[in-house]
Amino acid sequence: MDFDTTGWEIAGASGLQVTVGTPIARIEVGGAHVVMPIKHLAENRVVKLEGPGAGILGGFSVSVPGINASYSHEDFPTEKIGSIYAGLSRPDGGAYTDSDFVGGLIVKTLTVGKQISGNVSSAMWFDAPVEICIARNNCTRDEFFEIMNNVLEAYVRGGFNTVGMSTHVLQRFVKSVKAVGFFAGMSLETQLIGASVDAFAYNVSVS
Repeated sequence: MDFDTTGWEIAGASGLQVTVGTPIARIEVGGAHVVMPIKHLAENRVVKLEGPGAGILGGFSVSVPGINASYSHEDFPTEKIGSIYAGLSRPDGGAYTDSDFVGGLIVKTLTVGKQISGNVSSAMWFDAPVEICIARNNCTRDEFFEIMNNVLEAYVRGGFNTVGMSTHVLQRFVKSVKAVGFFAGMSLETQLIGASVDAFAYNVSVS
């Protein structure tokens, strides 16, 4: 199967995560900050995305009790895995510009190792859901009725998958993804040895 590309690729990644939770069998929550340069292939131009985020982490490791941190610098080796691919929210195609990568970004990472660890990550850019107007405390009439319809579809008419997630919510998220990229790199960890998986959601802008 061929996937459409956006004409961009991930040119690096750096950031800091600080999480709190349980040791050894780790279940943690925390905050983070990410810096992700992306490169326009045709124009040989680099745009730096940057922003704050929050997320969750799970894994098994010998680590500092209570609080953990992960840090990666822009000079650490980072290898993109393919290009950045187009998502389902752009069925009509069209050229991707800087603004398509501004806003919501979810980074999922698998980390394995000691204090110096290797990791593999996926980055997903997505359209903000209509419910974001609630955070702004400024929903229009149309947005209000769209939210009500989503609630009805998710919890009254819709079904649930094996892990208890609404299939309607999952379908909405998949359709909202604008672009997907993959990369591998290394980071400094407070864990002595172990493995973990985390997912952090960011709000990024061009810096």
